[in-house]
Amino acid sequence: MTGDEIATFGSRHRFVRECQTGRTCPCSRIPESPFVPFSLFLYAVDPPCYVLELDERAVAAAADVFTAQGLTGSAAHWCTVASQAAKATAPDVADQLESGRLEFGSWAGDDHGLWNNYFAVLAHEADLGELRRLGALLHDLYHDRARLSELIHNLDPVLFEVM
Repeated sequence: MTGDEIATFGSRHRFVRECQTGRTCPCSRIPESPFVPFSLFLYAVDPPCYVLELDERAVAAAADVFTAQGLTGSAAHWCTVASQAAKATAPDVADQLESGRLEFGSWAGDDHGLWNNYFAVLAHEADLGELRRLGALLHDLYHDRARLSELIHNLDPVLFEVM
């Protein structure tokens, strides 16, 4: 997206978030994300940074799949699922996760010391394509509980302890 496209887009879908730098940035959600319940949105404009996010309600709604495997289904467990699913089906996306170009950004605390249990992956504009591919992969897993359960069951439990 060019600066003009972001400005036009942002004026229609205004959303304000606090950047990692602590300053408030005008940001915008990408409307009608094809990855529901995952949201994909522009998080910061300088430089452009995008986020693929699964909010707390959606994390909790899928927790039963994880609890059946003896896990809590936390956002940290979604990080394990994302990295392992990418390794199995999209090695180039997995490489982006391992290199840090796609970066996990979950478990944000608020000003009151409370933790929000949301899952997020951040990417700069150059890596938006890989972020979209990860979104499609996770969307499919989220809506196919049998596949999600099978993936979790077949993973080494130690992988879930590390996160």
